[in-house]
Amino acid sequence: MNLRVKSALGFAALVGLILSLAVHVAVSFGIDVYSRFPLVWALHFVAIALFGSFVVFGGYRLRLDEVTSHVPPWAVLVVILTGTYVLVNTVACAVLSGEGNANVRKGEYVLASHGRVLAHISERDYHLHRVIELRLFSGLWLEACLVAAVYFFLWRASAKR
Repeated sequence: MNLRVKSALGFAALVGLILSLAVHVAVSFGIDVYSRFPLVWALHFVAIALFGSFVVFGGYRLRLDEVTSHVPPWAVLVVILTGTYVLVNTVACAVLSGEGNANVRKGEYVLASHGRVLAHISERDYHLHRVIELRLFSGLWLEACLVAAVYFFLWRASAKR
């Protein structure tokens, strides 16, 4: 892979990682980032594109022994620990959010699923559901951007460290 492309993708992954972490920390403190900054969902597409770039440029053919011999052990540990956190966070958010997504319909706060209103909720519960939803996704963005950053910045073609 061209060094400029690798560096650009690595830098983009690092920026995505930092932004995802900032969002994740904010929502972990109960801040409804989406209400304040609706473009935050652009990170979803950035994370998908970065992880997709990792897959296209080599991730699809990696075996565990290749990863551990081409990436520093500390980076492998960070990816594993982050992945474990993301798994726990995803399960916790799925349990907390219950069924449906928070929406505003005809000026009312509701939980809806597939276009059907499941329940009317308070404004406080609306923001709480939005926070939980963004916490779930920002955790996934963290892992996707981290894997891409490790690959594009730390991957060494030779097995020597």
